[in-house]
Amino acid sequence: MKYLYILVLLILSLISYDYNLDKNEDWMSIYENYIYDNIDTTVYITISTCYVDDDSIPELCLFGTCYFEGSIILSQYAGTVTQHQCYWSPHYIERSGLIDDGYAKYGYYGDHILELNKGVFTEILHTEAVWHDANPPYFVYTINGQVIETLYGEDANEESCQKLIDTVNQVYHSKGTSLLMYNSLP
Repeated sequence: MKYLYILVLLILSLISYDYNLDKNEDWMSIYENYIYDNIDTTVYITISTCYVDDDSIPELCLFGTCYFEGSIILSQYAGTVTQHQCYWSPHYIERSGLIDDGYAKYGYYGDHILELNKGVFTEILHTEAVWHDANPPYFVYTINGQVIETLYGEDANEESCQKLIDTVNQVYHSKGTSLLMYNSLP
């Protein structure tokens, strides 16, 4: 555990060097203390930096030892660290403030679109498609908890995937950016 903690400190030092950040800034020690006090470093062992919002302090992405443990995004604003637990691996567009925390589990999948502003993670969209094994089978497609459409037939899976993709792309487009999304499900 002690060696892992030392490794975290080393990574944060290298991050500062790579991004030409002022080594006198205390953002690294604030993250260091937060990780030491709040994160199980035996589970979340990989750390990378990203700039989700448009300030000079990077966010930290912590990834678990297993894909299903998800990941954590840490953000810092005014000396305070906030965190968001992601289902799997989040996607973001640098300095846009937007995070796509997509997920898939047996029988359902969807997206949580979050906006990061001044250290606060706010969900601005939650889409989901849920499979119902009936006769005939069907998908129920929801946006922010409201049923939008029920899709029947052989193409229901493909249709629900496309609806999710279109909805997420509309949100990104409304924020002045875009996210190339594709149907990666069978």
